[in-house]
Amino acid sequence: MASADFSEYDEVIRVNPSQDYEILKRDGYAFISEQKPLAARQYCRDMTLARGRILYQVWDQWTAQTLGYIVPEEILSEAKAYRPGSALNPWPEEPAHTRNLLQHVYERLTIQFERIPHTAAKSVAEEIHHALRRRPMTKRAIEDAVVEHVRLRWTSYEFRVKNMVPSLQRECEVVEMIKPRMREVLRSWLPQYISGEALVELWERHGLLDADADTNGVVEIGGEVAGGETFEDVAFRRPALFYHGGLETPANLVTVLSARL
Repeated sequence: MASADFSEYDEVIRVNPSQDYEILKRDGYAFISEQKPLAARQYCRDMTLARGRILYQVWDQWTAQTLGYIVPEEILSEAKAYRPGSALNPWPEEPAHTRNLLQHVYERLTIQFERIPHTAAKSVAEEIHHALRRRPMTKRAIEDAVVEHVRLRWTSYEFRVKNMVPSLQRECEVVEMIKPRMREVLRSWLPQYISGEALVELWERHGLLDADADTNGVVEIGGEVAGGETFEDVAFRRPALFYHGGLETPANLVTVLSARL
């Protein structure tokens, strides 16, 4: 079963520019100054941590101020191209027709995933818009796009696959490793009062339930409830109930069973 340890997604290391010269020149990393636009700095901070990378805070101990951050080069490139706009008008630079289409996708998306951050919603809306010629914009299409966006942009998946040693690790192990993180992010974007049944069904649709070595992750449940009423046998994977988001408790078991009565 994958570990529910999410420490890799909040690792910030403070460095001294006069002493930690080697870190400042790390291959694959670049410096973004505190003087750069707030949106770019925020993007670099958020996306570096979201992908399980170390965020280096360059700190001036004499003035007790942040001078900037050392972040992965590819994330800095994304930040330079990123145009945040606003929640009311995320694409002010686009022609009116394109802007209206994107805004429509954005609104549909934020209804389905009502707590999704603006940055993610904007990116996913653009991805869905570009795919509209190949696939209609259904609720399932939106869900698929969000799940894929989380896998590529909000987990350490790409970094781990790119840097894994084939003789020591397989991609399927990386996929298993990021499942708790994906559930954590997706759960935080969904409506606050979504049912346990709906959550488990979402995990099942996208293969996000943890594997269980002893029972293959499946537990069969069936029987009677109060008053002699019976309910059909149900199957679910126990790790998803206890570990999705890394914060679940056994109380969630009651939620899911009640939802299936």
